[in-house]
Amino acid sequence: MAHVTFEIVDSAGMVVPTADDLVHFTITGGSILALDNADLQDHDPYRSDHRHAFNGRGLAILRAAQPGLLRLAASADGLRPASVSVQVVRADGPAVIPPAR
Repeated sequence: MAHVTFEIVDSAGMVVPTADDLVHFTITGGSILALDNADLQDHDPYRSDHRHAFNGRGLAILRAAQPGLLRLAASADGLRPASVSVQVVRADGPAVIPPAR
């Protein structure tokens, strides 16, 4: 599983806090488990291939189908498309995180 944040940025690379663009996603090598944006007024379903940014940001939660390359692409009207790739490897045994001390 991978958590990928997305941001709407200006030409200087700064997040645009007023951006609420509708972002469309495509994925290869896995599936989108959920999309969110932290907007309490947004009642769109989490399981979707699109989400509005909120304050210029959002989150995609992804699941890999198998080891290999997981690629998420994003596009929105008037914005340059973007993509990210994650190399997925098989874990030996269950993932265990020790408790904090």
